[in-house]
Amino acid sequence: MLAAFVALLAAQHQARQATLHCTTALHMAPKKAIAPESDYWIDGCEDVDIIDDERGKSIKFTIGGNPKVLKRHRSARGFVYNPSRASQEMFRDCLLELLPQQYHPTIIDSGEVDDEELRVTFPSHEFLKMSITFRMKRPNNHFIGNKRGPGRLKPTAPRRFHNSRGDIDNFCKFVMDSLNQVLYTDDKQVVCLNAIRVLDSIGDCNGATTVEISVLHDDDVGDEYI
Repeated sequence: MLAAFVALLAAQHQARQATLHCTTALHMAPKKAIAPESDYWIDGCEDVDIIDDERGKSIKFTIGGNPKVLKRHRSARGFVYNPSRASQEMFRDCLLELLPQQYHPTIIDSGEVDDEELRVTFPSHEFLKMSITFRMKRPNNHFIGNKRGPGRLKPTAPRRFHNSRGDIDNFCKFVMDSLNQVLYTDDKQVVCLNAIRVLDSIGDCNGATTVEISVLHDDDVGDEYI
């Protein structure tokens, strides 16, 4: 099952390479402030920051696109399906595009029957701290003349915070579920979670998600939690 999942993940990632590259080129075009048609993208300016040495282990990355909530699974004609599946696959593909190959999920086969092991950046025995910043896409009416672009925000536009649809915990669930068996074995490894949702104020303000994950040790927790 693990081998099939990783093979499927790799096949989906390769199939979307052309789409991602086209989307990246569109997002980087300097003449027009046009949001890519894809739910998520990388704009060529973002990078992934990985620490994996005696200082500890952590990863930080940003993926462009208006953050989404994880929708409830639905059933139809006796089948259960995930309405967020396509968006989650795009999110994962963008991450895999950013990650160096050695940090991609791989299968370790010991040769024994049903003894396959999924190797990910954060294995199942590690407990994790996750911080997420959701930069929400601004509507056109926040811009002068309803035209998006750097420096075109109206003086009267909301600055950082604005009530929008979707609970922040459901935005977190989308990210955490998307990273299952990609960066970590299971999102239950996340024992500390910090999240904030703000209006995007960078560039064309089309939205982005920044995720930072690090290993949490006993010594990192103060006595107030005992």
